[in-house]
Amino acid sequence: DLHSRNKLPIIVGGTNYYIESLLWRVLLDPGQENEDSGDGADGGQNRKLELEKLGGEELYKRLAEVDPKMASVLHPNDKRKIARSLQIYKDTGVPHSYWLEEQRQGGDSLGGPLRYPDPCIFWLHADMEALDQQLDARVDEMLSAGMIEELRDFHLRYNQQKVLDDRTFEICLCVPFLKYD
Repeated sequence: DLHSRNKLPIIVGGTNYYIESLLWRVLLDPGQENEDSGDGADGGQNRKLELEKLGGEELYKRLAEVDPKMASVLHPNDKRKIARSLQIYKDTGVPHSYWLEEQRQGGDSLGGPLRYPDPCIFWLHADMEALDQQLDARVDEMLSAGMIEELRDFHLRYNQQKVLDDRTFEICLCVPFLKYD
C-alpha cells in the first residue's frame, strides 16, 4: 500500500519472521494455498491445529515419510514446526523442503529473492552477553512490577470464565520457580 502511494516504508524492529516476511518473498503466498474447508474457517490453520494435537513421535514419523529432508533438520520434539511442515505438504502437495529451496533460488544468502527492489537494510548485531544482561534486567523489572501476581490473576479469571462457559477443561498456568542471589 505504501509503495502504491509513493511512500517510503521504514521498518524498525520486529522478530526475524516478521522482518523476513516483509523483505523476502514469503514461503507460501496465501493465493497459492488450497481453498478453506468451506465452513468459513481457515482450513489450513485448522489442519495445523489438528496436527498439533497428535503426539510428537507420530508427527515426526509422518513428516519423515513425506519430507525426509525437512525431518532431518527439525528436532523431533518441535511439534509446532513439524505440524507446519505437514500442513504445507497437505495444502500444496509439495514438501516444505522444496518450498524452502525455491525461496532461496535467485537471491542472496540471507533469505532468497527480495520482495521489493533496492531496499536499504541495516542489520545490527549485538554482543550476546550484553543482550543477556539486558534481558535479565527486564525480567527482574517485570517480576518487581508484579508479573507473578498478574499471571495468577489471569489464570484465576480465565478458569472462572471457563467454568461459567461450562467448558470441561481448565488451563494450568505453571510459573517456574526463579532463584535470585
